[in-house]
Amino acid sequence: RVRREAAATLGRLGSQSKSAVGSLQRSLGDADRDVRMESLVALAEIGPDSQSAIPEIIQALQSDDHEMPPIACYALG
Repeated sequence: RVRREAAATLGRLGSQSKSAVGSLQRSLGDADRDVRMESLVALAEIGPDSQSAIPEIIQALQSDDHEMPPIACYALG
């Protein structure tokens, strides 16, 4: 729960969280689905400064979880 809330908070901060992009990228591989989802949303909210996460976001497009691909699309802009 703490990791999920941390990702959500980073997303709310938007581009001010650009220094956390690497951590959010790693969170896309987290075992907790909610952490992965919030990390995608946070990367979307950070915007262009999250470009380095594009390969991981593209992987999320292929997720079997039916809610993950639309959020990945949002993260890609």
